[in-house]
Amino acid sequence: MNITENFIIGITTYNRYDYLDQLIDDIERQTVWPKEIYISDNGDGYKLKKQINIPINIIKNSYNFGTCRGTNQILKLNKNNIILLMCDDNYFIDKNSLQNITNKFRDEKIKNLNHLIWVNHWACFIASSEWFNSVGYLDEHIWPCYNEDSDLVERIRKLSSTNITHNCTSYPSLRCINNCEETEVVGNRRGTGEILIAPKYSDFKNRNYYYHNYKWKNKLVDTGNLHENTHTYCVDQSEIDIKDFEIQYLKNKIKDLSFTNEYNWLNEFVDDILELKEFKFDSIIEYKTQRTYMSRLLLMLEPKRLISYDDEFDLCHDYCYHFNYLLKNKTNLQLLNSKQIENNECDLLVINYQCDLNILNKIKSKFLIVFNDKDVNIDGFKINKNIKGTRTNMFLYIKE
Repeated sequence: MNITENFIIGITTYNRYDYLDQLIDDIERQTVWPKEIYISDNGDGYKLKKQINIPINIIKNSYNFGTCRGTNQILKLNKNNIILLMCDDNYFIDKNSLQNITNKFRDEKIKNLNHLIWVNHWACFIASSEWFNSVGYLDEHIWPCYNEDSDLVERIRKLSSTNITHNCTSYPSLRCINNCEETEVVGNRRGTGEILIAPKYSDFKNRNYYYHNYKWKNKLVDTGNLHENTHTYCVDQSEIDIKDFEIQYLKNKIKDLSFTNEYNWLNEFVDDILELKEFKFDSIIEYKTQRTYMSRLLLMLEPKRLISYDDEFDLCHDYCYHFNYLLKNKTNLQLLNSKQIENNECDLLVINYQCDLNILNKIKSKFLIVFNDKDVNIDGFKINKNIKGTRTNMFLYIKE
């Protein structure tokens, strides 16, 4: 007979529902059960494969909240519980693993009111509500994943000099299977298959490295010596100027990319684009530019509406939703494909030199930005500003 104990399990997931099904099966096979399972669903929509005798609360998010915001969502719903936080690809080693984890946690809790146990070093741990009340929630500036555990460790190190004990213990790593850690209680399923899709996350993984350095190394955006002990320089999340960081990151990242991508022309115009805020554009359309970065820059102009071209949805646009959330903007962000974007009106239309200018017959705009080697005569528009670059130029047109 399974025993239900006074703790919950929280899981974040993003379209790895086959892994999640296996994890729920693993939980059901345990000798002890949580009183409830909370799932923060960042993906297309999870459906339970079968009903089990443990209550499951599925929270469907409007976009990919990422690991940190998804986890915080669960934590805020459960302020008076012991909580085991897991990834959707985790698995239990045997049927007694969960009993082992909760017993170890309660033994440690007798010695330390505020403590955390790393069950698996790949972002799987158990802690009490008291612990999160004193240490704080996960940093939502980290998206979609990578470095959230490193950030948590640095915060613990910073607090270690206070009169509050923030004890952090862990299960030792026993082996590495397909580049994933396994302890005596929990392992990871993702293995080589996950490595194959990792390039989709590479830009954001790099961004999080920059952010970690910005936060913990006195705001010097330099990836050198990233893992040295730098907790004396830490600032709280509330003190981070996310707009300032993102500008620094885009300049560094875009400049880095330009060394390997001869078609990358945006890095020279970051400041020029940000200066357009003085025009107070209410509505902006971005059409077939370097959308990985352009949409983020345009969000900093704080328009009431931003339409971004998107024939194939990707993580870059998911991050635009999250960046909009971090900025606390009231921008209505829309991602439209080629057909949907036609017959719209805006204050500013941004296109690049490869774009067919016939789009101007389908989108009405008061201002126009074109990136091109030379100025182009556009009926009904005159050049307001010409900014020269080494690879291309930025032209700001105004409707006559």
